[in-house]
Amino acid sequence: MKMGWIKTGVWIIFIGVGLTVWAEEPKFEFSARVDKTAVETGQAIQLTLTLSGDLSGVELSSIEFPEEFMVASRSQSSSVSVHPKATRRSILLAYALIPQHEGTYQVGPFEAKYDGKTISTKPIHVTVKKSTLPPSLKQQPTERFVL
Repeated sequence: MKMGWIKTGVWIIFIGVGLTVWAEEPKFEFSARVDKTAVETGQAIQLTLTLSGDLSGVELSSIEFPEEFMVASRSQSSSVSVHPKATRRSILLAYALIPQHEGTYQVGPFEAKYDGKTISTKPIHVTVKKSTLPPSLKQQPTERFVL
């Protein structure tokens, strides 16, 4: 398989003999995901926000969570990949969220501005059930972080 880059910013992929597939390289992508959507009170969920592509000029709106969720940790990682005539960056923002009360909660949508447009992730619904652990074995909440 051969890959080539042309000046219009479109990838050309040659597969076999005579078959050409055109796929435009996305300029900016923004997504949100969680590792689970059903938990017990006090059990952490991992939320990951991913921004990738041409990140110049991207503005991420403030990140807010339901007040029933405590932010136990947050981290950021980034990577860069270089292609012919294009550089692609990715930033991952990871949050460990611990729900404090039972219920169904909406996490997100999260927004970023790129090239004059607002791009939103889909909202994520998380169901929190009462913990089956005795109160003495539950993790005690510490302070709440506001981002």
